[in-house]
Amino acid sequence: MDYALDVRKAADRILPLAADRGVGVMTNLPFGRGRLFQAVQSQKLPQWAGEIDCRTWAQFFLKYLVSHPR
Repeated sequence: MDYALDVRKAADRILPLAADRGVGVMTNLPFGRGRLFQAVQSQKLPQWAGEIDCRTWAQFFLKYLVSHPR
């Protein structure tokens, strides 16, 4: 499924359905075809990102995906 920080529709319907049925999901395009990196290319990772063990933007974006409770 297409799921990334900038494409979150799956969290509304697909993730709850998969959880109810006990089915795992695989994420396609976790970086939004590079859109997420383009959006932050001139920005430093926030200082607080270290508190959630992120040292790179890639870790930050992936941590968002795996943090979903379902």
